[in-house]
Amino acid sequence: MSTPPVSAPATPAAPSALARRASRWAGLVLAVVLAAGLLGCGWLVYASKIEWLPASWTRDDALHGELTHRIAKQLSNAWLPEQAARLERAGSWLLLHDTGPGCAAVALAGCS
Repeated sequence: MSTPPVSAPATPAAPSALARRASRWAGLVLAVVLAAGLLGCGWLVYASKIEWLPASWTRDDALHGELTHRIAKQLSNAWLPEQAARLERAGSWLLLHDTGPGCAAVALAGCS
């Protein structure tokens, strides 16, 4: 017993007017946030606040991503990632009364 093949429609359904307007704004906001992040990280690189290679590293560090992890940690100190993290924590607290894993560990005992 075989299942009959399912054919896809020839053309996809056209998006609604609201979806077209919203997608333009969503794309613009995404582009602005990405550009701001690039500028923030670029400023850290320009100001020489990034240590590209530590004084001592091993081949094992390089193969296991430890070097790129260090660079990512340094780039997270830019203004935009710090503000985004603060905003996310504030939103989590206001909406869920939870600030993250530290609070989740004592959720049964009550978090204060």
